[in-house]
Parts: sequence; C-alpha cells; structure tokens
Amino acid sequence: MTDRQRYGYFLHPSSYRPPLGYAALDVYPAAPQSDRFFDTKAALFSVCNGDKTTQVEIVHPFLKAPARYQVAFGRFMLISHSGDMKVGMSLGGLLEVETNDTCTHCNLTSPAPIFDIEESGGLVATLETEVEAELARLRAEWKESDAAFDCRLASIDALTLFAACLNMLDDYLHNHLQATTPDEVLAQRTAVHQAIRTLQRAGQWPQPVPRLRELILHAS
Repeated sequence: MTDRQRYGYFLHPSSYRPPLGYAALDVYPAAPQSDRFFDTKAALFSVCNGDKTTQVEIVHPFLKAPARYQVAFGRFMLISHSGDMKVGMSLGGLLEVETNDTCTHCNLTSPAPIFDIEESGGLVATLETEVEAELARLRAEWKESDAAFDCRLASIDALTLFAACLNMLDDYLHNHLQATTPDEVLAQRTAVHQAIRTLQRAGQWPQPVPRLRELILHAS
C-alpha cells in the first residue's frame, strides 16, 4: 500500500503561487482498513454522460472500471466506512477510474483549481452560493431541457468557467455592498481579487474576460 492509499485520498498541491485550491485529486475506495487516516468507502461525483448529468457512486470494486467521466460543476463527496465525509468542489474536469485487487483508484484532473470546502474559506463559499444563484436565473431563461442546460454547463472549459465565475463575483461584490456586512464584503472581495491576480500572474486570465451568461445562453 502506498502512502497515498494509506491516507485514503490525496489532494495534489497547487501549482499556483500563492496556492489556489489543488491541482488534482486521487481517491482510493477500498475494503475497511483501520490503519488509514481517512478510510474511504465511496466517492460521489456529478458527471455528464452526453445527454444528462447524473451522480456516480464509486466503491470498491467498481464494476464499470476502467471508466472515464466528464465531471460537472459542483460538489463531490468522499465517504469513509465510519460515516465521516470530506466535501470538495470542482469547476469540471476528467475523472478516470481503475480497479485493482486492493482498491479502486479515482483520479480527478482539471484545468481549474479543485477545492476542499473545509479549507478554502470565503472564496469557495461565495463562489458556490452566488454562482448557484446565477445558474438558477440562467436556467429559468433556458429554452431547452434541464438536461441540456447541465450538459451545456459541463461542456465549458473548467478554467474558462472559473474565470467567468470570478468576474461575476467581482461585479456582484462591487455592486451589492449592502448584501452583507462590511467585514464580510472585504473578506470576500479580497479572496476574489487574490484569485484573479493569481491567474493573471500565471498568464491564465483571459482577455476579454468571459461572462457566464454568454457562455451558457449565447454559446455558438
């Protein structure tokens, strides 16, 4: 058993400076093992299979392995044999699943950062809340099915989606200062501006900056 398997999951360090989320995720569902830090029983991801978005639960052995999935925007969950949970968030990415004798290996990679919700502070909380609200508004304007909306969202490059979300949050926090307390607004704006500057320094901040509405409702 490798050190990563013994831990139960592994979040790869960010390649950004300062760090912004994580670069990738490995998860190792297996039979109960008392010596693991997080004794992973299952991993749950929302995935798009081309015509709809569904939730896939990966346990060991995963009978559909080897498998590749397009992960959708939103939360994923890791569940231990004792019932403990770890919750993260992805802007989208590729999930590859393989099974061997001792465990099933899930590898999630993405052009955008992957977040541990417990560790990410104000950025992820603001990102999740406000982006979900905007997506609900866009869904109400969408002329096709909910499944088609989900697949349109999943088809957007994860880094492009991340930039569009940060741009939307920057505008929102500038124009809705009364929505929360001054200290909360300052913390949220600081987190968003730091993320934008980090992408700019890495040469990954697009120009012109994409807008979420155009990416979904007016995509070619």
